[in-house]
Amino acid sequence: MKLARGTYQEYLLYKLETFGYLDHPRFHLKGKARNLYLYKYITSYRHLVERLRKAGYVLEYEPGPRGGEYMSKYILVSRPLA
Repeated sequence: MKLARGTYQEYLLYKLETFGYLDHPRFHLKGKARNLYLYKYITSYRHLVERLRKAGYVLEYEPGPRGGEYMSKYILVSRPLA
């Protein structure tokens, strides 16, 4: 099963593999993408996290400073063996 579907999810997967975390999509969207399509990107982000967990990735959710999703991120704990 291919984990990333589309260039945005490929970018997120690259960022997870390289830096070890995924931050909320609002951090790297600008202009029209952020104003018009933010919720579609958030949905895509959530679907990628679901597929990663089903594939065996262990991700730890870290909520924002006030406990919400706005500044949250997922931290990579371990990758699947294979």
